[in-house]
Amino acid sequence: MGGHHSYYCSNMAVCGGAGKRDTTSDALTSRSGEGVVNATSLCFAILAVKMCMKKRFDKRPESPGDMGLKSIWFEGSEGIKEQTSLPDKFDKTKETDIIIHGYLVDTSLPEIRDLASMLKQKGNNVLLIDWGKGAGVNYRQSSSNVQTVGAYVYMILVKNKIPWDKVHLIGQGLGAHAAAEAGKLAKGKVNRITGYGMKKPCGHLDVYVNGGRRQPGCTYNPKNPVRIHALKRATFDKACGHLKAVAYFVESARDNCKLRACECTWKKFLASKCSRDKCVYWGYDTKEDSAGTYYGVTATAFPYCRTDGSE
Repeated sequence: MGGHHSYYCSNMAVCGGAGKRDTTSDALTSRSGEGVVNATSLCFAILAVKMCMKKRFDKRPESPGDMGLKSIWFEGSEGIKEQTSLPDKFDKTKETDIIIHGYLVDTSLPEIRDLASMLKQKGNNVLLIDWGKGAGVNYRQSSSNVQTVGAYVYMILVKNKIPWDKVHLIGQGLGAHAAAEAGKLAKGKVNRITGYGMKKPCGHLDVYVNGGRRQPGCTYNPKNPVRIHALKRATFDKACGHLKAVAYFVESARDNCKLRACECTWKKFLASKCSRDKCVYWGYDTKEDSAGTYYGVTATAFPYCRTDGSE
């Protein structure tokens, strides 16, 4: 892996990257002493360490306790363990994948568990961050809460001395923003961050899947809603797209699947007029030196693997 860091975004989008675009932050600082709330900062005890957030939010972030914030080590067929310390079988020489869910869901979501299973099958250490109570109906509050979640993830990495060059943060929707908060605290040392469902370019490599808008199969039917807490069409479209993004990432890890995206316009991509030498594979096997804004397509249903778009 070397010293290179990559941030990858899927803007449906899928976003990917690490520390080069934004390597410093004054969002949170670690301090000692009693907690304090004043006009400029808000402090919580996070894993027995006082973390202070500068007030750059509309809503006051909730504390880890108010959110029921917890970490779950995923151990595949052996089940899960809810703990902040390292499990007995933790191997620091392997990649550590930390999955952070987004708005209106939690770690029980089947798509999140599928992602965890896939990463575990790769031999990686897998940690799920559950902040479901903090990702509730109030979007402004949930958006503010990502600061607390990011600080929590950062402290898990620091307290357990997990090698930065082995860390891959994977966030869905607001979970991607929480991953970015953790990355900022780490001052760009996190090896890789992958985010899904971002509205704007956010990483070294930004991939707009299926044009970056409504995803195939995300047709609203009030008589047959998908298994998420989405009640209105606009919410449904966004939530469905976020979950599709996770499914695409899982699909990209299959040995016989390579999802390709090309650096050109969406119109040219649809007409298969993109230059092959400007195409990359996106998803799990994205090369760390990939950069730019790309477009790609998937099949309309599982299996999603499809690689049109280049001459």
